[in-house]
Amino acid sequence: MDDFELNISGLDSLQGEQDGLGEGAGPPRPSRDRGNGRRGALNRKKFKEFRDRSAKKSGSRVGGGGGSSNGRPKQTEAKAEAPAREVGGARPRERRTPRDRPAQQKVQEEQKKEVVTAAPRELPRIYSHAQATTTTTTTTTGSVPSGRRGPPPSHRDKGGDDGDLDEVNSDIDEEAKGFLDELLSGHFEPDEAEPGGGGPRGDVEPLNENARNFADVGLDQSLVNCLLGMGFEAPTGIQREAVPLILSGKDVLAQSPTGSGKTVAYLSPIAQMLKQRASRVSRSEGALAIVIVPTRELSLQVFQVASRLLKDFYWIVPGTIMGGEKRSREKARLRKGINVLTCTPGRLLDHLENTEAFQCSDLRYLVLDEADRLVDMGFEEQVSKIIKLLDRKAEQGDRSSRRQTVMLSATMHSGVTRLARFSLNNPESVGFDPDGSGEGGAEGGREFKMPEKLRQSYLLVPTKLRPVILYKLVSRCFSSRGGGGAPKAKAKVVVFVSCCDSVEFHHQILCELAACDEDGSLSLDPSKAFKLHGNLTQKERTAVYFDFCDSDSAILVCTDVAARGLDFPNVTHIIQYDPPGEAEDYIHRVGRTARIGQEGESFLFLLPQEMPYVDVLRGHGVAGIEEIPVGTFLGEEAQRKNFILLQKIGALYRDPVFVKMQRLVFEITGSSDRLKGVARDAYRSHMRAYRAYPKSMREIFSYANLHTGHVADSFGLNEKPSLIGRSHTKEELKRKKTEHARSLGRKKTKQAPGGSTSPAKRPKKRLYNQVFLSE
Repeated sequence: MDDFELNISGLDSLQGEQDGLGEGAGPPRPSRDRGNGRRGALNRKKFKEFRDRSAKKSGSRVGGGGGSSNGRPKQTEAKAEAPAREVGGARPRERRTPRDRPAQQKVQEEQKKEVVTAAPRELPRIYSHAQATTTTTTTTTGSVPSGRRGPPPSHRDKGGDDGDLDEVNSDIDEEAKGFLDELLSGHFEPDEAEPGGGGPRGDVEPLNENARNFADVGLDQSLVNCLLGMGFEAPTGIQREAVPLILSGKDVLAQSPTGSGKTVAYLSPIAQMLKQRASRVSRSEGALAIVIVPTRELSLQVFQVASRLLKDFYWIVPGTIMGGEKRSREKARLRKGINVLTCTPGRLLDHLENTEAFQCSDLRYLVLDEADRLVDMGFEEQVSKIIKLLDRKAEQGDRSSRRQTVMLSATMHSGVTRLARFSLNNPESVGFDPDGSGEGGAEGGREFKMPEKLRQSYLLVPTKLRPVILYKLVSRCFSSRGGGGAPKAKAKVVVFVSCCDSVEFHHQILCELAACDEDGSLSLDPSKAFKLHGNLTQKERTAVYFDFCDSDSAILVCTDVAARGLDFPNVTHIIQYDPPGEAEDYIHRVGRTARIGQEGESFLFLLPQEMPYVDVLRGHGVAGIEEIPVGTFLGEEAQRKNFILLQKIGALYRDPVFVKMQRLVFEITGSSDRLKGVARDAYRSHMRAYRAYPKSMREIFSYANLHTGHVADSFGLNEKPSLIGRSHTKEELKRKKTEHARSLGRKKTKQAPGGSTSPAKRPKKRLYNQVFLSE
């Protein structure tokens, strides 16, 4: 807006020069930006071009009047258009004799009368930003002194803005107004808004489901062009239903299958409503929209989408705060002002309680994304505290329009229902009702929507052969022919495991197996093999997220931290190495592929005794899941020889191909103490995770039916499971205690000559703990 402000101050100097205010008028007054003289010259050049265009349209010189312009003699006008007035050139002083002064004073008086009698033209409200940064006091000659700056008015003072705006309108002549109109029209067009300012429009009604483009759902052309540039050609189902409701200013509770474009469904209407505010958004207003998400990676993703949507509206500033970052840097960004803030609940609550510079009293939009995940991860109490603090801060701000809340959840259960009733006010539901009686039915038998182009399979894998089959499956995904038989030159594979230590082990073992593979079936570049879990630093997690998104062909081994909401582009295969718990976790995992009409394939690893889990998935609407025999990973010749044996899963233990691969896993694990320690930690974490399945699933995933020795073999460990299960410290402590107990047993008391032990000579008995702790 600096260019716009300079136009106003530069017009006075230009008008004074054209009028010829007597002898010794000197050079024109400098523009408000004294450090950049070229900018003022550029504004004068633009104004001259505007006058020339206006003269051509009217068919006469600017100002008319039969041979004079604005009442000036032709001689003065010729001097004004001399080459000395070009951009960057010096202006020679015009010498005026005393005889010319009375005529010039008469011309000035006539111009003053014209300014007084002419009705001031009302400028759009958007010009108040230029008025706020220039002086609003009027001099006796009716000009605005340049080079001064008055105090910026508050965005809440509605009456004061109109009065100051009239003063500015009276100070700018008709030509200047037309020039500013043309200059500002290329940047933005003000739209109608509520009298309260900044609130949502009340005349928007939900449209039908036959909307073919984003303009049909209520978005303006600037946002439509931005969405087209992002690859969104037509609105999805959730976008057709949710965008008009959010634009109408109502609270919304939405549900949709994963990968259906929910982020754009709530960010695009918020961006439009902020852009259409009567008073231009400034950073000093602080947070006007807050999006709360459960994970850091999802916060980064939402921030990316918001940045792309707001790139044409540079005055609206997006930002993100999340755990793992330095609070001092986040505090500095909040002090400057962030208008659209994406965050995790813990860090947002921290800043609300401890950062005084965090301005959110004028918050207009609050979004709770992945609400079911927020509740499942234990954030329900924190989110409730956040809403209470926002309500308390809202009492100190502008109460002309209430806060609008949008909640998005993939599933509905009691925790989400409590949170919805606490945070939403008469919400409009999309996909289900607040009472939980929408699509999917009751809690126990709800059904989920699956992506249309997703192929699902499961494998019954013996415990010992799990890493071997994983390697073979990944090799098939990266081969020239994908798992579905279609040619596939590149692949992006995501492997889900249960715990952080298991991620470390399997990421390392896959890289080592690829390096030892003589056939080269797995062309896996170690630089394209990524790992993601909660024990990594935030810097590492951010780097892995962006590197995997930018890669055309890669593999990611991760925990459920990447199972919710993340939009990894062009993911072709999902491998669930460790089965999820509830059916909804399965839905979220496979939702990383086959997003928005694309194709994808998913594989689920199950032990033979875990076969009933497939029936659980089918009971929740997961249709079309089929079994892939493990024997198909053998070569064609081996399959012909062992066709009868392959009917029994136990026969695979004796197959030479699998036996060779299993021995290689043992060799890699025992090759270094570091990798062996990683395998031991992964085994212990895996056993704890297997015990932590929900109660409803413990009949299927029964710890009592688990063969711990075979589980140790799957991690490449030859040790006894009872020893692996203990930590190194406890094992060493038990060994020392056993040695001390044996040493005490060897010390026999001396007997009396008669064969009986004398009580007087019997040694004093010491407690075991005293002996052990004394050494």
